[in-house]
Amino acid sequence: MPEIYNFEIPRAEAKVEKIGGINKTTLRLFYPNNPKPIERRLHEQLAYGIKSLGNLISAKRDYHPVANSQNPLGPASAGAMYIFEDGKFICSRRDEGAPVHKFYHSAYAGFSKSDNHIRSEKGLIETSLRESNEECLIVTRDKKWLVVPKDSKHYTLGSALNLGLELKPWYVDVETIDPDDTLEVYEEDGTPIFTAKAFLDIMRESSTSVNALYIRKFPFSADEILPIDAEGMFKDGKYIHFNLEAYIVHPSEIEGRTGKDSMPFGFPLDNPNVQKVKIENSKPVFYRKDPEPYSGPDMVRVNHPHIWAPDNLLCRTLDALGVLGYKNKWMKIELWKEKSKLDGESLLPDSVMKR
Repeated sequence: MPEIYNFEIPRAEAKVEKIGGINKTTLRLFYPNNPKPIERRLHEQLAYGIKSLGNLISAKRDYHPVANSQNPLGPASAGAMYIFEDGKFICSRRDEGAPVHKFYHSAYAGFSKSDNHIRSEKGLIETSLRESNEECLIVTRDKKWLVVPKDSKHYTLGSALNLGLELKPWYVDVETIDPDDTLEVYEEDGTPIFTAKAFLDIMRESSTSVNALYIRKFPFSADEILPIDAEGMFKDGKYIHFNLEAYIVHPSEIEGRTGKDSMPFGFPLDNPNVQKVKIENSKPVFYRKDPEPYSGPDMVRVNHPHIWAPDNLLCRTLDALGVLGYKNKWMKIELWKEKSKLDGESLLPDSVMKR
C-alpha cells in the first residue's frame, strides 16, 4: 500500500498569545487513524476561515477549533524567506499558469513528499530546505559563483543542474532566525508525534493549507547577488523552467504603504529590482520584461506592471520581520482577503484598475 502523506485532518485547534509584544500561535493537528487522501489541493473554505480566524483574533490565549470534517486542514507544507545583511529580502511573483494566487508575490514553499517528512520536526525543516533551495538560486553579481548553503547543498546543486547552470560553488553558512510559533502534531487519540518551531500561517482563500515557514539570513548584502527563480517541473524527462520573476525588495519600499481598506496590498512598486533569467552556454543572462497589458493579482487588468500583492506566506514572514503595516497583522490581512472574496469584492483599489 503506498504511503499517504497528504491527507485531510478534520480535527485541529489553535490559540494566539501575545508575548513580549509579539503574537505567537500554537497550532495542534490531530492526524486521523484512517486518513482520507488529498488528491490535489484542499478547496477554499472562506466562511469557515472567517469564523475561525475571527475567533483567534478576538479571544487570545484560548484554544479554538480551526478544522472540522467539512472544513479539514492537511499536514503542514514548509518553506522559507531569504533575507540579507542590508535588510532586503527575495520573493517571487507567480504568473498566469499558477494554480492559485496568480500574480501574487510569495516566499518559497511546497508540500512534503514522504510520510517521514510530516512526522518529525527534522522532516519539516528538510521540506523547507528542499523547497526553498530548489526554487530559489542565488548567484554573485559578477555571475561567476553559485551561492550554496552548506546545510542543503545537494538541493541547490541539483536545482542548478536542472537549469543547466554551471558556476563555481561558494559554500556559505546560513542563519535561521528563531521562529515565534509552535506546531504540535498528535495521533487521533492525543498521543504526541512531534513538536516544531516555525512561523505558521493558515490560509483558506483560493485553497486551504497550513504552512510552516523559516527565515534564512545570508551573510552578505543583497547588492552582492542576483536571484534566480528556478521553479519548474519535469515532463518527458526534460526540465521545464517556469522562469518566474524574482524580486529583491527592501522593507522601506513597502512599509506603511496601503491599498484598498488601508491594507498593505495592491499598490504599485516604483521601479522594483526584478528580473527573469535565461541560461546561455551554462551561464545566467538576466533581463526584465514588462509586457502590456499588465495583469495584477487574480488576473485583474491593472495600469502598472508591478502591483504589490503579498500572499499568505509573504504576509506571515513580513509580520515576523516586524515590517510596518504587517507586524502582528498576518491574521487580520488574511481575514480581510477571505471576507473580500466571500463578498465577491476585488482586493485592489480603483486607482490601479485598468479602465
